[in-house]
Amino acid sequence: GALADYIATLGLQQGLQQSLTVKLRNAKRDCERGNKTPACNKLGAFDNEVAAKTGNGITAAQATLLRAHSAAIRSVLGC
Repeated sequence: GALADYIATLGLQQGLQQSLTVKLRNAKRDCERGNKTPACNKLGAFDNEVAAKTGNGITAAQATLLRAHSAAIRSVLGC
């Protein structure tokens, strides 16, 4: 939830912001339901989108921070 809230502060293009936020919120929902594997997959999709948009909508600094937070979440989940 906190990472999705942070994304809203980055000033990203609205479609990109929404796409990233949806992936995170869906991963959170999966976690709350005890579905770890789908949550990990959604975090992987988040990371892939961040990588694809780095330099084209997301700065390198933003991407580094987003990937670090995602990695921390995946570590807690045991992905």
